[in-house]
Amino acid sequence: MQRLPELARQAYPWALAAVLASMFAFPGTLAPAAVTLTGLLGGGALAALSLFAPARPLPRPLTAFLLALLPLLGWLALTSALAHEPRISFVGAIALHQGTALWAAGAAWLVAGVLLADARMVRALVSVLAAAGGVFVVAALVAGPAPGSVEPSGVFENSASLGGFLAIALVAAAVLTVGTRRPGVKAAGAALALACVAGIALADSRTGILGVLCAAVFAGALRFTRERRAAPALALGSAIAATGASALLALGAAGRLGEGFAEAIGALGSGRDAVWRPVLAQIGQSPIVGSGLEQFTGWIRWSVVGQEVQTGRLTFDPHNVPLGVVLGGGAAGGLLLFAAFTALVWACSALLRRGGVAGALLAATPAALMGVGLVGWIAPAAMVAACAMTGAALGAAATRHPGSERAATPDAEPARVAAPGRAVAAATAALALALGVAAVPALSTQRAYAEMTREGAPAPAPERVVALYDRWPDPAFAVVALDRLWPAVASGDQRARLAAERLMDETTDVVAWRADLALLHLDTARALQTGRPERFPAFAELVEASRASDPSSGIWDAIAALEAERLGLAEEATRAAARALEFDLDEAARAELERLAR
Repeated sequence: MQRLPELARQAYPWALAAVLASMFAFPGTLAPAAVTLTGLLGGGALAALSLFAPARPLPRPLTAFLLALLPLLGWLALTSALAHEPRISFVGAIALHQGTALWAAGAAWLVAGVLLADARMVRALVSVLAAAGGVFVVAALVAGPAPGSVEPSGVFENSASLGGFLAIALVAAAVLTVGTRRPGVKAAGAALALACVAGIALADSRTGILGVLCAAVFAGALRFTRERRAAPALALGSAIAATGASALLALGAAGRLGEGFAEAIGALGSGRDAVWRPVLAQIGQSPIVGSGLEQFTGWIRWSVVGQEVQTGRLTFDPHNVPLGVVLGGGAAGGLLLFAAFTALVWACSALLRRGGVAGALLAATPAALMGVGLVGWIAPAAMVAACAMTGAALGAAATRHPGSERAATPDAEPARVAAPGRAVAAATAALALALGVAAVPALSTQRAYAEMTREGAPAPAPERVVALYDRWPDPAFAVVALDRLWPAVASGDQRARLAAERLMDETTDVVAWRADLALLHLDTARALQTGRPERFPAFAELVEASRASDPSSGIWDAIAALEAERLGLAEEATRAAARALEFDLDEAARAELERLAR
C-alpha cells in the first residue's frame, strides 16, 4: 500500500497524456465525450489512490479551497438529478461540454494533484501539456477543419475548443521555458509556446485569445503584488471580474444596457448576442435552483418566408461558463462557483507567489480557464489539463517530498490533510468513477450513431435511430428520427404515424429544453391534424410547452399564427401574431406577422 502513492505520482502525467490521446480515437463531435469519460476514470482512480498518501500539512488557503469544492459538486449533482433528463444533465449529449461529469473530472484531477504532487511531477506535467499543444497544432494543420467548423481544428470538434486548450498549453510551455536553466529544454519550451500562439491565430479563436490575455494580466498582477496580503484581493477581484463581465454580456445582449452596448456585443461575432438573450430568459424561468446542466437551446436565427417559418441556427451551449452554471444550478450554483473559484485563486496566489515567473504563470492557470469561459464553453481537454496542472502546482508548493523543491511560504498556517483533504478526495473519487461508469454507454451509443451517419453511409432508418434513443436518451437521436418520420406521416403512412406518436410521447419532457425537438413535435402535430380546426387548441398547448425551450424567441407564436391562418381561425391567428410581434424580429418575419395581426 505504501508504494501506491508513488506509483500514482509517476503515472499522473502519463495518465493525462492518455486522456488527451483519447481524442485521436474519437475525433470530432465525439472528442468531448471521450475526454470526459477517460478524464473521469483516470482522475477518479488517481484521487482514490491519493487516499493512501501519508498525511501532511496543507496551508489554510488550500484547505479552504478543498472545503469549497465539495458543496459546488454536490449542488451540481443535485440539480442534474432534478433536471428534465438527469442522464444528459450528468453526462452530456453529443458535442456538449457542461455536464456534472466534466466538473467532477476536473475536480478529481485537482484533488489528486494536491495530495500527490511534488516538483518533479509538475515538471513532467508541464512538459506533457506543452508537447500536447504542439501535437494538436500539427493535427489541426494536417486534418484541417472538423465537420461544422471553418478554421482548422484537427481532432477537436471545432476551432473554439482547440483555441481553449492551446491557451492552457501555452501557459505550460511558458512555464517550461522560464522554469529551467537547461538550454535545450528552454529552446523546446519556447518553440512549443510559439506553436501554441500560431495555433490560436490559425484557429482564429476568441476563447484562446481571452484565455491568454487573462493569464498574462493575472501573472503580471501577481508578480507586481507579491505581498501576502494581496492574495485575497487578487482572488476576490478575479472572481468579481468574471462574474461582472458575464452579467454585463448577458444584460447588454438582451438590450438592458442600451442599444449601443447590444451592438458592441453583437460585434463580437458568431452570434454571441443572440446566444445570451435566450440564456437570460431561461435563467428567469428558474433563477434560484436552476434547471440542470446541459438543458439549454436557443435560436440564433429564424424567419418567416411566405407562409412558412424558416429555421436557421440553434445554439446548444450558453457560450459563457458562469452563465451556464447559473442557468443549470441557479443563483445558488453561481454563488458556490464564485466561492470555489475565489478559494482556488486565493490558494494559487498565496502558495505560488514566491515561485518566480514560473510560479506566477502556474498561478494564472485558473485565470486562463476563466478567460476561455467568458465567451465560449470550456472544452473537456482544457478543463482536465488546467485542473491537472493547477492541482499539481498547488500540491508541490504545499508539501515536501524527497528530492523535491519546497515552494510553500514559511508563514503558511498548516492544517492536516487527513480530515478535509481525504474527505474531499474520497467523495470526488466516488463521484468521478460513478459518472465514468455511467458515461460508457453514452459514448458507445454516440459512436454507433456517428458510424451510422458517417459521410457516404446510407441514411439510417428511423427505427434504428429510435433504438439508439431507447439505449441512451440523447435528444439528437430523437431529432433525427422524428425529422425523418413526420413527412411520411403527412403523406398518410399509418406505420410512420404510430412510430411518430410513440416517439412524441416518449420525448414530451424533452420539449421543455430542446428547441429543435419542440419544432419537430409541432411539425408532426400539424401533419397529424391536417385540415382539422378542432385540433387547434391541442396544437396551441404544444406551442405553450415549446415556449419553455426558448422563451426569448417569437418563433412559437409565429408558428401558432401561421397554423391558425391555415386552419381558417382568423381570431386565433391575429392574437398569436400580436404576441410574436412583441419580440425582436427580422424584417421579413415582422412584415408577415403584421399582416396577420391586422
